[in-house]
Amino acid sequence: MTTKELLRRKAEGAAWTRDEMTSFVLGVVSGAVSTAQAAAFLMAARIHGLTTPEIVALTQAMAESGARLLPLNDGIPSIDKHSTGGVGDKVSLCLVPIAVAGGLRVPMISGRGLGHTGGTVDKLESIAGFRTALSIDEMDGYRRTINMFMAAQSDNIAPADKILYALRDVTGTVEAIGLLTSSILSKKFAEGLDGLVMDMKVGSAAFMPTLRDAELLGESIRTTAEAAGIPTDLVYSSMSQPLGRSVGNWVEVVEARDVVQGHGPSDVTILTIELAARMFKLGNIVRTVEDGRDYAQHLIQSGSAYTVFMDMVGAQGGDWNRSEERFSTAAFRTIVAENTGYLAPIDARSLALAVNTAGAGRFIEGDTIEPDAGLVLHVDIGGSVRRGDVLATVTARDENKLSILWSDVSQLLNITSVQPDLRSTPIIA
Repeated sequence: MTTKELLRRKAEGAAWTRDEMTSFVLGVVSGAVSTAQAAAFLMAARIHGLTTPEIVALTQAMAESGARLLPLNDGIPSIDKHSTGGVGDKVSLCLVPIAVAGGLRVPMISGRGLGHTGGTVDKLESIAGFRTALSIDEMDGYRRTINMFMAAQSDNIAPADKILYALRDVTGTVEAIGLLTSSILSKKFAEGLDGLVMDMKVGSAAFMPTLRDAELLGESIRTTAEAAGIPTDLVYSSMSQPLGRSVGNWVEVVEARDVVQGHGPSDVTILTIELAARMFKLGNIVRTVEDGRDYAQHLIQSGSAYTVFMDMVGAQGGDWNRSEERFSTAAFRTIVAENTGYLAPIDARSLALAVNTAGAGRFIEGDTIEPDAGLVLHVDIGGSVRRGDVLATVTARDENKLSILWSDVSQLLNITSVQPDLRSTPIIA
């Protein structure tokens, strides 16, 4: 059947077979399917939706369109975690060392930040010398020798996703559940996983603003992954406020280090331990999630997680001391409280955009990242402050950008006379 005939059927809402979906995806990569035809498919999928078998076929075809890792089947469970993104989300940096210290293998292919959300790869690359551009052979070597890697998606991993993702952005089809599911999972299917834990962010600074939206995507991801033989667990967490006290790149890496040392912010620690517990249960390391929480806490308190954290930094070329020396020369300014009271809830999206404008993020692909641009809060949201207390420190390399960042953040940090009623945990469900 010709591509034109396939698209005519899809425009009428007909489902494609696995072979038809695979042939179409391979055509997207080879160029046999034109950009116009690929865009037509995306719009039809947005309007009519995709069946579960179609989503599974699309995801597998996208994963198989490039290089991928195969399961090792050597008795060490390969479990990964994926977050739908937010502000101050440095959980992956804390989670991987805990999981590996506890007996799991974590092959993690991560993304870069775009818009208001931060990217794990950008955070990692703020560590001087840290290499995220790994070949498939290097990824395989790291997972066999140190049971982990944290890498950027390369052009030869799920290349079909890169093509379709760019088209989704310009055709208004980004939010289509089936297409979003396949985009997220195609990279995960290329990792040779035995299990996956999803951190589904919910709130004003998340991709999914309501719990219902997040649940629709979450169930689609779980159904698709499990149909492909990858057991999947879901955690729904709040993303209406920044996670932790730091927003940026290097400042978030430092906070992640603090978490694995046992003295990080409580919200980051709680969420990290919960995700680790789910990973341990999926990997049959523990019997219950509660056992997994206790185990994760033990790995932090014993120092095992911190040891693995620093081993990972060194193994992928990172130089912690050089990073600290570089950061020590960055410009900084403090923001002080003008009144006594409580730190009010913060517009997390606006805060992230302010930090990104100072150099911590990108607004179009190709923007250069400034690793030392960022923000560190010195007071918890909802915490009590006295007039003159330091609320935050902002940092940047460029004095003009620092001045703008200081002004923008100053307007976002407000003091209220009534203590805000906030959630005690970032975990929703």
